[in-house]
Amino acid sequence: MASLFRASREHRSEAIHVISRTRSQKAAHSACSTCPLAMSPPDGLACSPVESFISSGPRTSIDSNFSDLSISSSLSELHPHFLPTPTPTPNACSLVRQALPDEHASFLRKVLKKLRPGQPLPARKVRHLGRGGVGEVHLMELDLPDGGRLQLAQKAIVCRRYNASRHAREVAAMEIAAACPFVLRVYGSSHPGKAPYALYTEFAPLGSLHDLIERRRSAGGGPGGGRAPYFDEQEVRWLAARVLTALTHIHHLGMVHRDVSPHNIYRAASGHPLLADFDAAELVDAEGLVYGSAGRIATAAPEVRAAAYGGGSYGTKADMWGLGAVMLEMVSEQQVSDGPRLEGCSEELRNLLLEGLLVPQHKRLDSSSAMHHPFFGGVDWHDLEFEEAPPGLRDEEL
Repeated sequence: MASLFRASREHRSEAIHVISRTRSQKAAHSACSTCPLAMSPPDGLACSPVESFISSGPRTSIDSNFSDLSISSSLSELHPHFLPTPTPTPNACSLVRQALPDEHASFLRKVLKKLRPGQPLPARKVRHLGRGGVGEVHLMELDLPDGGRLQLAQKAIVCRRYNASRHAREVAAMEIAAACPFVLRVYGSSHPGKAPYALYTEFAPLGSLHDLIERRRSAGGGPGGGRAPYFDEQEVRWLAARVLTALTHIHHLGMVHRDVSPHNIYRAASGHPLLADFDAAELVDAEGLVYGSAGRIATAAPEVRAAAYGGGSYGTKADMWGLGAVMLEMVSEQQVSDGPRLEGCSEELRNLLLEGLLVPQHKRLDSSSAMHHPFFGGVDWHDLEFEEAPPGLRDEEL
């Protein structure tokens, strides 16, 4: 799937009709074969982190053996370019997550293929995990043939505006992004032809980054003792570098997430962040733009809020505002509108937030440029998935 969106802008513009609502007629006629969002690798790297994730080598998706079931077969009928890519070799050395055993993956694949339209996965609900804008999330347990139990999360859609097309777009967006280890894995979905709809993903046992921020605020945790900053700069850098890698990856594929917030950054058992909730994701057109509003308007970039009221377009830099807002919430009680001063933060962090990310889009850093910022100096972009989380991010569980 990922190779489709690297191949040419012409193919991407055709695919927009399947998983995105294109607003530019020129996109369907573009013949340029280069990616409009091509990025230069950080200094000293033979290739960018994104290129290492989307290559056919061993650093691809941990659970990529689900590439043939996460996208419904109906997508192939809607568009001939939606064909599953060959299964790459999973990377068993990553600390982000463990790959599912082959026998468990095979069993889950068979169960999902047998689902009828509107039929949920035959698994037990263990507990309620949360509620989002379009549905609820539950922890589920599926009995395995060997007597074990497989835990996974079910996103049950309860929004009337969520239809078959929107369901297919969300699953497709998650599968396209799945080659990056810092994106939440989608295992499969309910049949797209009939409501109710459901997504089945990996279970992130440490909850969301929002949960952690609230817990430190109420319990007096973090370097501020219950007051900002809630995270020391080592923790901010460690988390932000991995979210930035996920954003760089999806931007390189021509996608804008459009809802980057602490609520949509989950935490694996290892403490690594996982970018989630691709319901608002869109593919850019031939000019690298998307249209319309999405996500939480209160925390959206200025250009996204403007699009909600007066139309207009924007690009991948909208996600970089979201990253800046996430980092600001980790270290300050102040909002962007307050003109935060960030006392106690390093000059590098203040500069990144107040002069690099939380600024008008024409001044804002893109994901590639942000990697070069001094705040991320010393980050080994090749080894992010092999590094253990700082102790405070590993031990603070729900």
